[in-house]
Amino acid sequence: MFVTGLILSVSTAVSYPLFLAYCLPQAYLAFSVAEYLLVGYNSFFYCLSYWEFPRCRLTLGVFDAPKKVRCATVPSTIVKLPLS
Repeated sequence: MFVTGLILSVSTAVSYPLFLAYCLPQAYLAFSVAEYLLVGYNSFFYCLSYWEFPRCRLTLGVFDAPKKVRCATVPSTIVKLPLS
């Protein structure tokens, strides 16, 4: 899978500039097919990692910030100093 992914990546790096420079439909076809295969490889990779690590959880996005906990070392009554 690594070798074919590497070949597909090089293929996209070559075929897309060829398409832009010479408007070759074969270059665009090669680029499109390679991109679709690379997307499939990427999906397969994440599916495989999900299958191999079923108990791991990854949270993406915003979550609740941890709440501040009152420190137990601060006394509950604080002596107020006179201001004047």
